[in-house]
Amino acid sequence: MTAAFEEFARRAYGSLDHPAYHRIGKLLEQDPYRPFRASLPSSWQVEDITDDNCDVGSVWRIGWAGGGAVLRLSVIGPYATAFALHPDGYETDRCLFPAPGAPAARASAAEPGTEVHRLAALTRAAGFALLSAPELARTVPLRLPDADGPVTLYEALFCFA
Repeated sequence: MTAAFEEFARRAYGSLDHPAYHRIGKLLEQDPYRPFRASLPSSWQVEDITDDNCDVGSVWRIGWAGGGAVLRLSVIGPYATAFALHPDGYETDRCLFPAPGAPAARASAAEPGTEVHRLAALTRAAGFALLSAPELARTVPLRLPDADGPVTLYEALFCFA
């Protein structure tokens, strides 16, 4: 993951030591994932909640009968993650994509037949690598000006604020 991340990050940020954040905004302006968003089931309510000031990709609040998710699609590379949607409509810290080889108990939200499983399958079919909480917590060699310490893969790929 690190070598691939570094290649994608250099293309998007220009440099890992002196990243050009304005380049991310230009990538987001192109709305690169509009076709994927249009392909999601019409029974789902999909709202773009991307924050141009700190998100490093498209962020969509997706609601379906009985639940929902916040899906994050990076513009740095073909990476995605999703977090459970609280009944009040905000993103929780519970990552919905389990680590590869995770015990079935931890992966229960993505069991076949569930909407989370459907979201994961559609996202994977669109060419995205699905990242789990342990993967998102890994540190990467990117310097962020406001970071208090090492930068996580989550910060580098999805939200640097």
